[in-house]
Amino acid sequence: MFFTRISHNSAALVCIVLLNVYLFYFYSPSAEKGSSTVATKLKESSTSSSNVSPKYTCDMMESFDTLSYPQINQLRRSLMMNDTTCYKNHKTKFVKAFEERIGLQHIMLHIPKAGGTSVCQQVKKENKLTNSGHNCWKDSFCPLWCGCTSVQPTTCSKIEHWKEDFVMNENYLDDFCADRSYSILIREPVKRAISHINHLLEAVAYRDGNLEGTRNWRLSLVQANYLTWSLSVYPALKKDKSLDIRHYEPSEKDLIIAKRRLMQMDYILDLSHENTSCRAKLLRYLNIGNEIGHDNSAGGNSYRNDFRKMDLNGMNALDVELYEYATRLIDMDCDFYKKIGRKN
Repeated sequence: MFFTRISHNSAALVCIVLLNVYLFYFYSPSAEKGSSTVATKLKESSTSSSNVSPKYTCDMMESFDTLSYPQINQLRRSLMMNDTTCYKNHKTKFVKAFEERIGLQHIMLHIPKAGGTSVCQQVKKENKLTNSGHNCWKDSFCPLWCGCTSVQPTTCSKIEHWKEDFVMNENYLDDFCADRSYSILIREPVKRAISHINHLLEAVAYRDGNLEGTRNWRLSLVQANYLTWSLSVYPALKKDKSLDIRHYEPSEKDLIIAKRRLMQMDYILDLSHENTSCRAKLLRYLNIGNEIGHDNSAGGNSYRNDFRKMDLNGMNALDVELYEYATRLIDMDCDFYKKIGRKN
């Protein structure tokens, strides 16, 4: 619909229909009384972290040495969130486990328009980490939304043969591989979506021949809950091999999965986070020495900021909730980093 020319009468009819659907869904008495709105459900789902990690309690410390690193990351954050006494009693174990992973070959899940191009350019500029390609992508880590339409899951058996120190994944998170450390690069969802839509429209304008016939699903993918999609679509694909990931629409169940996988990350990076010293410390753990610039900002008259933000807030309700959760995790991580000895 976004790219198709229609008559004024048809356009008016479509607008009326959409307006009625919007008003009924968000403002009708039956919707309020019968079932909760998306925002209400999300609020309810986030009131307890037990929805994310029901078994990640202090009892797991007894089997700490048998846990995988994603499990250790999740346990540490869960205890910091829900059982600070247990966390403090076992803090040295978490510090040691964290320090053992500093310097490993690294994979960064790059949520588009969060600053990933700038991170990659800084890595190339400093020339301390080997990397691959113009945007630090490799194989199926190039973005589905932009040009790589035949993306396939990337297995650990394949990744273990990669030689690069630093690789960026601009698609979705596959399995965590034991011999790699992992981070995710995030941004406030509505601002991110606006920037991503602009970028796609630019791509359509300049590469229409390559994007013809795929523009509509690409627009749907980039403008709504992309962060949740990137963390939850792979578990859904493992359950259903016939799933078309291009059209996968995340639900509240996927939000729970996304929160869990977020907790399993070694690092969570938000270039706009107010604690700049914490961000600098995190970058040093990745062997990136300097602050990140902004090398892929949209410019000229092509960039537009006059989207109706109420619409984008609604379309990104899952991501807004997930981003708030991620910010809470970053704040806890910043406190945790104070216990880490410098490696660089």
